[in-house]
Amino acid sequence: LLSRHPPNLHRWLAYHVNYMGVEHVFMLVEDTPDFSRTWESIPAALQSHVTVWRGAAPQPDTDQRPADDYESLQARQVRTMAAAKVTAGNMGISWLIHIDDDELLY
Repeated sequence: LLSRHPPNLHRWLAYHVNYMGVEHVFMLVEDTPDFSRTWESIPAALQSHVTVWRGAAPQPDTDQRPADDYESLQARQVRTMAAAKVTAGNMGISWLIHIDDDELLY
């Protein structure tokens, strides 16, 4: 999961962890200054199923979005999935799926 300003992270996590049985979520959060507050509102029982990585904050004197957003987004997603694959393997997790915070596993 690569996210910016997750709309309802608590509900998204509860759905996937509690209802769908997802064991663990690997999440890269970018450009979300209020994420600490959002994360603190998530119950510890859900937090224990999540690995959070934080992306670099945008530079104040530059455009807030990457110059070539689609290609740079794809590159960041590939890097995040590669990191998740290694970490999941170390945790004994053998299946991964990439979805965004506006998508649901069904």
